[in-house]
Amino acid sequence: MQERTIDYSRFRLHGADLDSYATFCVAKELCTGKPYVSLSELGDPELFHDGLLRLIIHAVLISRHGVGTVLKEEVEC
Repeated sequence: MQERTIDYSRFRLHGADLDSYATFCVAKELCTGKPYVSLSELGDPELFHDGLLRLIIHAVLISRHGVGTVLKEEVEC
């Protein structure tokens, strides 16, 4: 990882579990803007359990609106 960039080609996902691979794909999509995960995949509970989906939604909120959005939500819950 360099300042403000991530070299995804240096990651080795051999043997990674489904959660790790899904998180990697979503992170890569958020950083590059290229599609790696479809909406139908995000809606599939066998691929993205509730906790992982919540993590992804928080990551999207942070990337668009800053960390304050997620922290405010946690306090209100």
